[in-house]
Amino acid sequence: MKTTLNIPDALLRAAKVRAARDGTTLRAVVTQALEAEIGQDDDSKAAAPWRKHFGGLHHLRGESKTIQTAIQAAFGSVDEDAWR
Repeated sequence: MKTTLNIPDALLRAAKVRAARDGTTLRAVVTQALEAEIGQDDDSKAAAPWRKHFGGLHHLRGESKTIQTAIQAAFGSVDEDAWR
């Protein structure tokens, strides 16, 4: 929903700096700040505080498979008889 707000100049500049620093939009910064202050559902936040960070490592999605492949390669070459 679009709306018009009067935001102090210094606060707006700080929000724009934050957006640029984080590589996101001003809209995302304002939305995140409002959600942090007001929250969508206080009960769900209290029950699951980890949800705030859920999905934060989406850029590492393929790493689990890469690590598993490396482990399989390393342990596939172990001589089982030598460990008995």
